[in-house]
This record gives sequence, C-alpha cells and structure tokens, in this order.
Amino acid sequence: MINEMELDLSYTLVMVRIRLMELLVNVLRLYESQAKSSASDQEGIHPIIKQVLTVIHSGDFNEQSVTDLAKQVNVSRSHLDRLFKSAMGVNMGEYRTLIRLDKAKHELRQNEGTITSIADKLQFGSTQAFCNFFNRHTGYYPQQYRKIISLKSTEANE
Repeated sequence: MINEMELDLSYTLVMVRIRLMELLVNVLRLYESQAKSSASDQEGIHPIIKQVLTVIHSGDFNEQSVTDLAKQVNVSRSHLDRLFKSAMGVNMGEYRTLIRLDKAKHELRQNEGTITSIADKLQFGSTQAFCNFFNRHTGYYPQQYRKIISLKSTEANE
C-alpha cells in the first residue's frame, strides 16, 4: 500500500479510508466484547463487595474505617478483607490508595486550583501529606505532575 501511495494513484485515498474504517470496526468490536465481559464480571461479584465498592466510590470511605464498613455490611472485618481480596485482587487499603491516587491525578489534570485546595478536597490532613503521598506513588510531586501533563497536552496540540 505504501508503494501505491508513492505512485500517487487516484484510488489510494479510498484505500486508506477503507483501511481506517476496518480498523475502527475492529476497535468497536473489541470495545463491545470487553464491555460485555465486564458486565458479566460484575454479575459474578459478591453482593457484599458490590455494596462496599459503592461506599468506597461514593467518597464516604475516607471517613470510615474498614471495621466500620464491615459492620455496615454485617460481616466481620476479616471476612470482608478475604472477600474483597478474592474479588478485587488487592486488599481494601491498596484499593483505597489506588482510588485516591486516581482522584488526585484527575484533580491535578482537570482542576486549576491550588495543591492545598486539592489536598483538602481529597481529605488529606495537610498539603505536605498529600504531596508525600503523591510522590511516593508516582515518583512526582503534584506540581511536577501538572507540569508534565501540561507539556504533554501542549505537544499533542501541536
């Protein structure tokens, strides 16, 4: 196909469009199959874990201990820990860390507010605690991360 493009044949553009359409169709099929499999995966999740995930993603979990959460869903803490690890592949503490880190990255990308306001929003005890948490898990301080994201988006726009 590259040889044909170099020859500047009139149908080259049509062929490129067809190839792109084929690629888009394949990507769409892949997306749909993954969506179906994740829907069936959700059906296999224990109802208690579904409740716990709802609480964790609602943001209320930051104020609760795992013991309080276990009481809320009427199981012992150790049983909840085992169920969660079995269903999610990580323990609740690690999962909570991943969620907080994801929220922090999102806020740093989308929110032009100060690092202090983001730390407050994410319920860190202090800006320093937030900066140390972020650095420990990403290798960058929040301001550095913002700068890198800004540079990448500038390069992508050029």
